[in-house]
Amino acid sequence: MEADQLAARGAYWLAITQRTEPDQHDEALRLLRAAVWHNPHIAEPHVLLAQIHAQRQQWEEAGRHAGRALRLFCDWGTAWDKRMPWEAWVAMSRPRVLLHNAGRRTWPDRPFGMLNLGLVPDLDMPYDL
Repeated sequence: MEADQLAARGAYWLAITQRTEPDQHDEALRLLRAAVWHNPHIAEPHVLLAQIHAQRQQWEEAGRHAGRALRLFCDWGTAWDKRMPWEAWVAMSRPRVLLHNAGRRTWPDRPFGMLNLGLVPDLDMPYDL
């Protein structure tokens, strides 16, 4: 168990610190999937998987991972990655950001477009939580 926790943390940390550029996303996906495999109880890798899939316009995968992240955040009531508070992680995975945009099949095409992701109207969620 401890070895799995360390492996999950190591894969996650490598993905978020050294595989952040779009041309490195294949490796980031592999690392984030490894983190999930080693520790299926953490939500944050799912948030980042959803984000990469949304950037690639892979909407079904984006919605699936965003929904899984939200379920895990609600189950635990705390963040595993303490770089952001739990509420911020939940906001990223809930309908107003990843699930909403996966359902609309949209993603910002410029960096500052990310700032407006929280300013979207409510809509029915197309993914089962």
